[in-house]
Amino acid sequence: MASQPEIEWDEQERAWMLALALYRERTCDGCGRDLAETTEHDAEAYRVSPPHRCGACTAIEISQDAYADAYKSSSARMGATRWRAELR
Repeated sequence: MASQPEIEWDEQERAWMLALALYRERTCDGCGRDLAETTEHDAEAYRVSPPHRCGACTAIEISQDAYADAYKSSSARMGATRWRAELR
């Protein structure tokens, strides 16, 4: 009985990965905008909106701080904890 190896990436999968690589190459890591546009203008060409705060992220951060304070001497690892906020 002979076996035939499967193709790991077909044409469609390769096309998607090439498109993703091109997108990442052409996108600013900082702001997520198209580099062709953002490198064409200087900083004065852009207006920055005021920041906004995510209430769920704020609640999670407050809980994380309290948890870290309560278990400071414990061997609990904050990086291993998972948090979820639910709307009341």
